[in-house]
Amino acid sequence: MAKTLISLQQSNLTKVTQPLPIPSANNSASDPGYSKAEQARKQGISKRREALGIDNAFLVSLVNQMFYTKHPELNGRQLGKGAEDEGLRADWDKQAIQILDRLQLISQEARSRMGRYTEMDLKDRQTAVNQLNLSSRALNDLTDAQFFICFQSNPVTRTC
Repeated sequence: MAKTLISLQQSNLTKVTQPLPIPSANNSASDPGYSKAEQARKQGISKRREALGIDNAFLVSLVNQMFYTKHPELNGRQLGKGAEDEGLRADWDKQAIQILDRLQLISQEARSRMGRYTEMDLKDRQTAVNQLNLSSRALNDLTDAQFFICFQSNPVTRTC
C-alpha cells in the first residue's frame, strides 16, 4: 500500500476523464447547471478539503479511482452538468465526502503530503526500517495493516 499511494501520484489516473472538478477559489460552484443544493454540497466539499490541507488534484484522482471502479459502465465518461447525470454527480460527491472522512483521521502532516510523496521518500523509509533489522516486506506489511485499519469499510471500528 505504501507503493500504492506513491503509484497514485505517478499513475495514469489523470487519463481517466474527470467528472466536474470540486469547486475551488478559481472554480465557483455557482454554475447554472447545478441546483442550489448541489452547489452548496460542492462548496462544502471544497471548504472541507481546504481545511484538511488536501490537494484538490489528489482528491479528484482518488475519488475518480473509487467512483469509476464503482461505475465501470461509464468507461471513464465525464459527467455532464445536466439533470441526467445529477444522481451520478451526487454519488461522486458522496465518495468525496467518504474519502475526506477517512483522511481526516490521518495526521495533518501526512495529509498535506498526500500525492507528493516521492520514490526517494519511500527509499528513505526503507533504509530506516532496514536499520531496525526489518525488511522492506515488513515495512509494506505494516503499512498495509495501518492502511486497512484506517480505511476499512466500517467507520465505527476505524481508528488511526
